Amino acid sequence: MININLLPSHLRPIKRSPIPHVLSVAVLAGAVAYMAVSYMTLAGDIAAKEDRSSELEGELAELRPYVEESNQLASQKQLLADRIEAIDEIVSDRIIWSRQLHNLARLAPEDFWYSGISVDTRQFRERRTTRDPESGEYEIEEVTVRRPVLEVSGYVIREGGSADVSRLMHAAEQDAEFAQMFELEAPTFSDTTFEGYDVRHFTLEFLIQQGEQTDD
Repeated sequence: MININLLPSHLRPIKRSPIPHVLSVAVLAGAVAYMAVSYMTLAGDIAAKEDRSSELEGELAELRPYVEESNQLASQKQLLADRIEAIDEIVSDRIIWSRQLHNLARLAPEDFWYSGISVDTRQFRERRTTRDPESGEYEIEEVTVRRPVLEVSGYVIREGGSADVSRLMHAAEQDAEFAQMFELEAPTFSDTTFEGYDVRHFTLEFLIQQGEQTDD
């Protein structure tokens, strides 16, 4: 049978080519495939980095004891260096310690006795005047310095509720020979008992003065 389309040409349905639809589907499929590949690649990179992070955390946990030991050694090294510096300063100042120990024993009242005598270093804040090379003006700045100190600790009997540590402090400050080398800085006190006696424990810190001592 022969079919004849009697509709006018402007009313007839237009036959469109399927090529644009095929191209659109192909582009969409390609974009989806690209995003899927990118996602899988990114997920793989994240998983690899997480594995590497876990490995590094494990290695860090294994190395932590060595790091702590290294920090302790560094601290001990600095402490030793400070003590060596203090010893060098003391030696350079020619302090005759046998003489100064005799002075401490001489200055202590009868109801005092020492429990410890040591030399260490402390940090002090000092003001120094400096001259600006450009303006020529003088400026005052605060700096932190380490100075050698003599630490003296001991006890005094508290008879009748009294324990006057100031007697030893006053004797040390008024003694011309001892005060020439040592300046009292920071005394501390605490009441306690010692072998059944009511006593006051004291710690006196003396800043060691820079200078030379001679054995007269």
